[in-house]
Amino acid sequence: MGWSIFLKDLKTYTTGQYEGFAYLGLGVLFLLFVTLLHAVSEIHFSSVKLNKEMAAGQIEKIAYTLIVLLSLMAAVSPTISFGEHLLAKVPIPAAIEKIWSIFRASGRLVWPAVYFLVLFAICGDRVFVDRCSTLPANQPEKLGRRIDLKLLILAFCILLQVIDLSDRFKSIHNRFATEVQYQSMLSDPFWEEAMKEEKIEHFIFTKPGDQALLYSITELASNHQIDIGDFYFARGIKNGTIQETLNEAWSNPRDDNLYLFTQKEERLRAARFKGNLYHADDIFIGYTGELNAQKMTEQEVRDLLFIDVTFQDKKYMKGDGEDKDGIRYLEPGGLSYGPYVAAPKGIYKVTVLGKGLQSANVFCHYNNGSTPIDIYNLKQSNERIEFELNAVEDIPNLEVLIQNRSDSQIQIENIWITVWDDDRREVE
Repeated sequence: MGWSIFLKDLKTYTTGQYEGFAYLGLGVLFLLFVTLLHAVSEIHFSSVKLNKEMAAGQIEKIAYTLIVLLSLMAAVSPTISFGEHLLAKVPIPAAIEKIWSIFRASGRLVWPAVYFLVLFAICGDRVFVDRCSTLPANQPEKLGRRIDLKLLILAFCILLQVIDLSDRFKSIHNRFATEVQYQSMLSDPFWEEAMKEEKIEHFIFTKPGDQALLYSITELASNHQIDIGDFYFARGIKNGTIQETLNEAWSNPRDDNLYLFTQKEERLRAARFKGNLYHADDIFIGYTGELNAQKMTEQEVRDLLFIDVTFQDKKYMKGDGEDKDGIRYLEPGGLSYGPYVAAPKGIYKVTVLGKGLQSANVFCHYNNGSTPIDIYNLKQSNERIEFELNAVEDIPNLEVLIQNRSDSQIQIENIWITVWDDDRREVE
């Protein structure tokens, strides 16, 4: 995670594992090690007897230990990995998984354990200091030496902690010390011209992946007293009534709505819009009426009917592999998924180019895997996979999944998604 300047970063198996990030810092780890050594050295195992009297005397320590264990158990995942490698996936009963899933990011529940471990590292040897304080009056120098040693260790650990986390401290300082001036991402003159259309009362769009773009759209809407169909601040808007209203707006475009296609994955949806199409600031804009702006040409709209998926930074990939020069190299067992294309109802042809593809499994689904899509006319060779699919309804997030089932590496160079007409010809 880039916090330590001494310890090498571990790659993660999934992108969301930062939620359970619990690095204590090298200074705290060293202090914890010293405290544990001292605590163990103070235990006389030969005289330890497990009974009620002992438990009653240690109730505070037992309580702290239980809190730490419960915190760790609540934060742990049934998917066990080391670095970017999956070690095991422990099956759990559906009832437990349902309760566990109440917490969106259960990894954060490790924080209480972290706090207690830090406190224990600092204060865990208080019994040692207390014992020193009961020394005879004629031995005060021993107490002073022991306390001085503790302070010396603490000072060393603080210094080690600050050095270890220094890069992160600098990064956070630079983040908040730098003066930032807000600048809207909507700079094209189109927007001011469009806002002159008095009929427009609503912005209909799918929440963009770029938060800054969402805020820019929201600012524009606010300045012109226009409603927006989505927003996000820490949490998104998930309401059945709102979603039904948005679905109706998408299905039956009206001239009081301005439709914004904010993501490149919505190109197909934009191309099938029933109305005029405009383009500004990398956003496709649909409107059923006429705006005082240049419309996209027929050729420009036709170009949107073709999606060319490229690969970089291992986005939408699970398992071993890499993306290099726009080509995906997928190791045995690896899975390529995405690109979450918004595909309106219709027929599509999907073409995959690469090498070693005859050993790959290919399938499609949407809604994060909950709804599979049947594929037809599958043709598969070493360098090419072709198939068709029929979207019987509007698909918000079409995925093409390719899994390497061979014992050797395969390459995926491109994925093409093309709209076909009812006669299975490319749409003109």
